[in-house]
Amino acid sequence: MATEEQLKRRRERFSKESSKPSSYGLVSRGDDLRLKDEKERKKLFSHIKKLCGEKSPPKDEILLGLRKLREAILDKQTVDNEANEIYVFSIQEAVKFGHYQTYLPLLLNVLKALKLDNDQLGQFSSYLVLHLTHFNQEYQKAIRVYFDYRDQLTINSYGRQQLNHSFELARLLILQRYDQWFRYYHECQHNPKLSIELLFLKMGYHQVVSHAVTIFNRSYFILPAQYLQDYFQADLNEVIKDTSWRVQNDSIVIRERNRQ
Repeated sequence: MATEEQLKRRRERFSKESSKPSSYGLVSRGDDLRLKDEKERKKLFSHIKKLCGEKSPPKDEILLGLRKLREAILDKQTVDNEANEIYVFSIQEAVKFGHYQTYLPLLLNVLKALKLDNDQLGQFSSYLVLHLTHFNQEYQKAIRVYFDYRDQLTINSYGRQQLNHSFELARLLILQRYDQWFRYYHECQHNPKLSIELLFLKMGYHQVVSHAVTIFNRSYFILPAQYLQDYFQADLNEVIKDTSWRVQNDSIVIRERNRQ
């Protein structure tokens, strides 16, 4: 049996643990409703922002914390300033982490209700176009999103330029101009300023390679290795390892000619 002193120390320890921002539970589970209090939400939100500023932000803790905040405001009838800030921050951080399970539902279901400036709207709508284009090649949906938001953005504004650019990347894939897409992918790999776009392009990279390989399989028997190197902008050994292609001197044999 624990002594009274041991029980006291245990209660104190649990009390300290429950006061930590990370100790909040999910409202959906019904076992911790502290985040229904706005002051408690502000406390947790402040903690999450601090975590995001660390050199190596703890992805799982940040995403879970933001989920806790979103669950706590689900019963709000409108998107007020607090909800707006939580949703916007959730999208921004989830995109950085490449966590589509968080950002995609928000972009699909909440984006139109958010209070955003021109640049933010252009940025978020471009994220949606990029995701639909590259994650599972939903080109028609991506086109609809583009036209839904384009005219809401000021002509020649940075936000509209962002959306237009994402649409141009979609067009490259729709029109099968894969060489241009690969060149931009290569540029993103070597430009830290394009790191967010690279996250989206990576989602579709292997599918784009597969489509390009299929076109070459239908159209050519043999091509110069340098031509294919320039086309794919990648190590050819990596490109051809999952194909029937083979190296022959300075060329790549794509398929054998039928000999009668």
